[in-house]
Amino acid sequence: MTRDELVAEIVNPAGIAEADLAVAVVSRLEADRIALPTTKAALGLIRAYPELKAVLINCDNASQDGTREAFFAAAAEVPRIYVSSPPGLTGRGLNIQNAMTMADRLKVRALAVVDANLTSITAAWIKSLFEPLLKQDAEYVSPIYVRHRHEAPLSRRLAYPLLRTLFGRRVLEPVGVDHAFDRRLIKVYKDAVFEADDRGFRSDLKLLALAVMNQARICQSLMLYPRLSAAKTSDSDLPRAFMKAARALFDLMAETWAYWPGISRSRPTALAGAGEEIKNPPPQVEVDQARLAAQFVALGRKQEAAWKRLFSPVPAGNLVRILAAAVRGEAPQVPGDLWRDCLFEASAAGARDEALRDEAVAALAPVFLGRYLAGLTEDQEANARQVNAQVETEALSFETAKPELTALWRRRVGS
Repeated sequence: MTRDELVAEIVNPAGIAEADLAVAVVSRLEADRIALPTTKAALGLIRAYPELKAVLINCDNASQDGTREAFFAAAAEVPRIYVSSPPGLTGRGLNIQNAMTMADRLKVRALAVVDANLTSITAAWIKSLFEPLLKQDAEYVSPIYVRHRHEAPLSRRLAYPLLRTLFGRRVLEPVGVDHAFDRRLIKVYKDAVFEADDRGFRSDLKLLALAVMNQARICQSLMLYPRLSAAKTSDSDLPRAFMKAARALFDLMAETWAYWPGISRSRPTALAGAGEEIKNPPPQVEVDQARLAAQFVALGRKQEAAWKRLFSPVPAGNLVRILAAAVRGEAPQVPGDLWRDCLFEASAAGARDEALRDEAVAALAPVFLGRYLAGLTEDQEANARQVNAQVETEALSFETAKPELTALWRRRVGS
């Protein structure tokens, strides 16, 4: 199926043929929620860029719950276009693909993408996403939200340190649909293939990787508000979400093997909005540590044999000892260096064998839980600034150990 064929339906009541700016609202079965981001995005465009021609695009997965109708019914004084992938094909990757296709057809200067299930979006977000592109010569904008110190473990403990190590750019929130891109990157993305992944990890990661590999000017933008959505990852969902994210990362490592070993160190990324006042504090996040500890024990028992098979003797032995202590009732505490070493070894285990990647990811899931729990203990008395410093310290330890990661992969795939 060609990229044009992925655009199965277009509804363009105003006959918009060109625009300066576009905001794509990506959705699947979001009839009850799409009005808010549609209204806020339109208001943000009108307030910040009244002199520019703007359009809203709903990139949808052929939802049958009235998403399209709710999109057009929302209060918004900006022209709208509805685009759908073919019936039966779902996933955020397809919506991202169609957003790039439509943005290219409309010849927009810049495109922002937001999720239809956002409940905390404000009109100010739109300026925060577009301003670095229009005023600071950026080509890729990634948001930084106001976060509680226990939020976003997949970004802080997994995606951020590993992607920083691989690609040499410090982008704190690489996992998430809300981003903005200039025309050059839109053309790059239009010709890429974005898989029909349900949670969007693959598409999120590919957007950043392609930006780095095409030497795009990357900027982070402080959003000044928390990011709240109708879809939340609960403690019980965390292992499954981790496995999807880790598998997407391992696939990306294999796809970009010719590139990332040549990156020796990371560099800071520009930050827009750093001097602005935080508008809303993040909501309190309560973590059910007892439940996570029970999950660590249950998954650890299932994966103990895999640990001994996939990991070298020292990390495998340390994990077995931590599991034994957890079975006796002690809190699982996986230190940062053990987590890093296991992650590196697991990624290399499936370097040439896709089936083995699933086994490696499953073996890592309890290790990740143990690292998250240890991080909660380490952060117990820390404020947000101290937690961020700890995240940076751990990411630096990943980066410093990159020669070991590269050596592990070379032994598997050759030079």
